[in-house]
Amino acid sequence: MTRYNNLTMSPTRFLYFICVMFCTSVFLYIGIPMEGISRHRLVSNLLVNTSSGTIVRPFQLRFPITDESQDKVQFMAATDTQHVNQTFSHVATESFPQKKTNAVFLKVHKAGSTTIMNIFLRFGISNKLNIVLPSKEDGYGFNYLGYGKTVDKNTIVPVPHNETYNILCNHVVYNRHAFRDIMPEDTEYVGIVREPVSHFLSASVYYRFIQTIQKYSSLSNQSAPAEVIHEYFRHQDKYRNIRTVFVRNRMSYDFGLPPSRFDDNIYVENFINDLASDFKLVMVMEYFPESLVLLKRYLGWGLIDIVYVPLNINRSKPRKHVSLFPADMSKLKQWNNADFRLYDFFKRRFLAQIQAEGPSFHEEVQHFKTVQSYVQSFCYDSRLRKPLTVRASKWNEEFHLWIDHCRIMTMSEIPLLKMLIQHAKYKYNKSGGDVANKLSSSEKPRKVDRPSNKNTRYTKYGRRQTYASKRNTPWPKTKQQWYSGNINRPRLETKLQWKKPIKLVNRQNNS
Repeated sequence: MTRYNNLTMSPTRFLYFICVMFCTSVFLYIGIPMEGISRHRLVSNLLVNTSSGTIVRPFQLRFPITDESQDKVQFMAATDTQHVNQTFSHVATESFPQKKTNAVFLKVHKAGSTTIMNIFLRFGISNKLNIVLPSKEDGYGFNYLGYGKTVDKNTIVPVPHNETYNILCNHVVYNRHAFRDIMPEDTEYVGIVREPVSHFLSASVYYRFIQTIQKYSSLSNQSAPAEVIHEYFRHQDKYRNIRTVFVRNRMSYDFGLPPSRFDDNIYVENFINDLASDFKLVMVMEYFPESLVLLKRYLGWGLIDIVYVPLNINRSKPRKHVSLFPADMSKLKQWNNADFRLYDFFKRRFLAQIQAEGPSFHEEVQHFKTVQSYVQSFCYDSRLRKPLTVRASKWNEEFHLWIDHCRIMTMSEIPLLKMLIQHAKYKYNKSGGDVANKLSSSEKPRKVDRPSNKNTRYTKYGRRQTYASKRNTPWPKTKQQWYSGNINRPRLETKLQWKKPIKLVNRQNNS
């Protein structure tokens, strides 16, 4: 009994403590494979795979991994990822190519491009690349590198001295000379297209083209979308003043086709051939998983670089069912002839590229779909704090998806761009430059008088117009006088303000 006189616990408690420690050691030894302990270790927010020497870096921009989250990691043996670890436990048998870091993605309206833009931005963040970003941080259309025009050096955030841009993926009209003036010579160009009929219908709803036709027609607000579109194609001359920039050949316009050449078949054919030589890959939205796997192969990226969470999808209300009458299909093909020819050409080339990849391509697509389903489930569950682990296979290296990845995956375009713009300006100023002076010296001042609210109206084009020279000049009495110009109008001062258009009232009939 003298052996235990110096202990603070009784012999019974001491033996109980020894038993608990022994059982715990056996449990840990059986529960965690020694292979996992020997291969992985956490070093200062970096997960190091000691067998292959690769390092998976979590995002370190505004979202650092805290010590608390690291303490909860138990060698990646979480029950949330156990099934994934068992499913993807194949051994990698192929060497992976070097990643291409200079890439351009042409963001096409209403073609799933917001999700792919997020993929390119994440790749730029994780690899610490220079992204082409607009210089403005707020205001309407600030997220566009060129609103209806191509990119300009004077309107983007500069890069530090002796550095180049690596990623360009914002909304902008493509121009070969302007893009090559900014991007390096070894840049890979990627685009995307969508089936023209579904693209037209989606844009008609999203950009309120159908609602605008309803306002200026005899149809009621309860009319079916197909009837509204049929009314437009029957009386196109009647609605010639309505903006169609987002619904007519919009994909071709984003690729750089001038509106004056929409009906020039020879020019459109040469235009498509030039695009084929510039763009190594043009993805097809209807083959979205196949497009991402082909993107991964062409750019040499990893599987972690192409997983995603769908963005810019309206889940707050059910989608309106929009269809076309059979008689309107031929008119749409003639009206959007450039988009139909663009889509047909690149779809044929896309399918040929898939066939050239061999049978292993479809196996990788199925593998990607399986991993993608786990990624979405992981990111949608906000309660998870342990990382999702995907073991190595012949298509990917082992990687670990942290909750910080999900935060950027699910972040909408506007706040993510604001964060990146602020970071890019800070990086340029830290290198010895001055963003404010550089941008102020390059931008041309715009003289725009701010009209008063008293004499201001909004037209169907969304332009804010004011009678500035004659204060008491009456407004046009009818819509015909307004659009035909049969009255003596004073000088107009305009400022683009894309507000909700109003319907001009016939004051003569109301009086």
